[in-house]
Amino acid sequence: MRSISKDFMQLAIDSPLKSEELNQLIRNESIVIVKNYLNSDQTKRIIKYLKDHVQNTLPAYESITHKSSNFYRTNFKDKRAFIKGHFHQVNFFPWNQDQFNFYSLFKDIFHLKNRLNNKNLDRFLDGTDTNFVPKVSFQFYDSGAGFLERHTDPVGEHQSVVPILAMSLKGSDFNDGGLEVKVGEEWLLIDDYVHPGDLILIRGDIPHGVRMIDPEKDFNMLSQGRWMGLFAINKVEGSKKASNSKPVN
Repeated sequence: MRSISKDFMQLAIDSPLKSEELNQLIRNESIVIVKNYLNSDQTKRIIKYLKDHVQNTLPAYESITHKSSNFYRTNFKDKRAFIKGHFHQVNFFPWNQDQFNFYSLFKDIFHLKNRLNNKNLDRFLDGTDTNFVPKVSFQFYDSGAGFLERHTDPVGEHQSVVPILAMSLKGSDFNDGGLEVKVGEEWLLIDDYVHPGDLILIRGDIPHGVRMIDPEKDFNMLSQGRWMGLFAINKVEGSKKASNSKPVN
């Protein structure tokens, strides 16, 4: 595991040589953490917005297409999901409006993903690619129930690195569980090493998941738990250009 600064992240976006250096770090260390990618005030404002949205919106599942609306869904062991889990998810697409203008706020993350995958910086961001679209997602894992099965995500022409934004503080917002990544033969709990606003970079094909949040607590929906952000390039419904995520033991 290695920590870098946001300045180094920007250098990797600007320079193919620095991007290869970062790629090498990710390959060698498995996990790279961009410290203080967002400040605490920004993170808190986003969480407040998301909480208000979730508490005042009925969940509704939508397939990923070039016309998807921003939508809130729940995955409580949903049988349609390739990977089992229990979490709330709020999704944003670049062709829709949102209060924070997330695709402007997080454009550098998508630029970094593309640079690390040897693509033009703005690849996929206009939403016109036939097979892939960008998606910003925020997920909340309830204490006493929230988890995500261990799995791998496909890598390929669309993406190699999966950036994950830490938004909750272990020991304060929740006590047990959290993001886990397999490094060698060991599963590391990454939330033991990060703070809200840190950006975690892993390759999608490294096994990872979310170990159940506070398993000893009673489930009380939306009362306490763990927030995180995800920045993905997803295949559209019906596309065969990438495989699906796969569970691992």
